[in-house]
Amino acid sequence: MSKKSGYLNRTLEFHKIYEEEIIPILKSYKQQNEKSDKKNRYLKSLGNAVLSLGGIIFLLLYIYSESENINMVIAWSMLGSSALLIFGGASIMSKPCEELESNRLSLKRKCMSKLLRVFGNIKWYNNCEVIKTDEIRKTGLFKVIADRFTDDEFVGDYHGVKFRMSETRFRVNEHVGFTGVILAFEANKPFESHTIIVSKLAPDRHRSLNLEPVILEDPKFCRDYNVYSSDQTEARYLITPSLMERFRKLKVAFKTTDIACAFFKNKVIFALDNEGLSGLSKNLFEIDAYSAFTDDREAINIFYNELTSVLDMAAYFKLDEKTGL
Repeated sequence: MSKKSGYLNRTLEFHKIYEEEIIPILKSYKQQNEKSDKKNRYLKSLGNAVLSLGGIIFLLLYIYSESENINMVIAWSMLGSSALLIFGGASIMSKPCEELESNRLSLKRKCMSKLLRVFGNIKWYNNCEVIKTDEIRKTGLFKVIADRFTDDEFVGDYHGVKFRMSETRFRVNEHVGFTGVILAFEANKPFESHTIIVSKLAPDRHRSLNLEPVILEDPKFCRDYNVYSSDQTEARYLITPSLMERFRKLKVAFKTTDIACAFFKNKVIFALDNEGLSGLSKNLFEIDAYSAFTDDREAINIFYNELTSVLDMAAYFKLDEKTGL
């Protein structure tokens, strides 16, 4: 079977599963949400009323205390009642959000197990940190990684290449954060150097690791990215024209303005920032329940393209066949 034919069959199978198995789940999810909307509106109204009552009692306490005409027992009672009502109101108002998040994760769990069948040996996780923070830090792509949070995560094996992917966000400094995807591939053959590719849009975000600048032969790539390495020869061997092309395709698939990469300890790690310079970010790998009632398949097509671009890169990193390493 040709590569083009295999890709077409996978695409057709993916959309068949979506139409026959996922849409019924999405319709059930939407109906479930509609039933719980009335209860959630009631809870929010109740929580708001309790919260307001607590605020009013606290305001009255403040007014009476200013006149110094209030009994201490009454004052402490009012303060305690106010605190309990405010806390209770806030707790009641948070319940609809917790239920919504629980339903969202349940939907994803059901849908992901079906959709990922098409892509082979891939598993979905949520907030498990499949790529450890220390592992990212050692790449040198970021000076600081603080307050990290992870959402959708994937672990897989494609054509013998193991990979992990983590939708994550963290703080780099007081003014700059990272919101996007960290993608790690296991190299099939070892390499000794430490090499990084960083965008010229964020020249100061990476750590200084005593790596030397590398000048590549592709002027367009050099215009957009800086390359540093502990081994000039191996860096040029790793960063082939084919890699540069896949690098650009990955950037387009995830609609990112900022992409970086590190070759380190027999791993290849990408950082795709979906927030970039625009200050806006998008939630990746989302499955839109409401698209089941329209002809709009944009969300599921984006999901498919994001995963396909990762698998294409995994196929490239069969390094023993592609680069001879």
